[in-house]
Amino acid sequence: MDVLFSHQNGWFIYSPVMLPVMYFLLKAAKNEWDGARMMLLVWGLTWYVYSSWWAWWLGAAYGFRGFTELLAWLALPIGWTVLHARARKPWLRISAVAITCFLLLLNVRMTVIYRCCWDGPDWTWARLISAWKEALWLT
Repeated sequence: MDVLFSHQNGWFIYSPVMLPVMYFLLKAAKNEWDGARMMLLVWGLTWYVYSSWWAWWLGAAYGFRGFTELLAWLALPIGWTVLHARARKPWLRISAVAITCFLLLLNVRMTVIYRCCWDGPDWTWARLISAWKEALWLT
């Protein structure tokens, strides 16, 4: 779970916009949409391989770069997420767009303020939260 949720390069911590994408990938796999189970299998095997490695956090990089190659595969679940949001009531669509814009802003700002190295024993949840505050112009 650290690969996904750790302050040490956890994928969903540094790319939170992927949370709804993975939700819709799981939903699509359950509903047997074309290719969804294969995408989930490839993603799951990749997750397992990286989680099994002694340096699962992949060093002093920003975010979890191990899933970068899978973003092309995840284009379909991203599209499913957008289609699902478009089919909802206007207030839900507006909320989804606002949340997505906020998450993208946070992700881009975190990339802009990144100063090597955000890992190791000195990189804690408190320091990550401080970085979030800086990214959102709250400090």
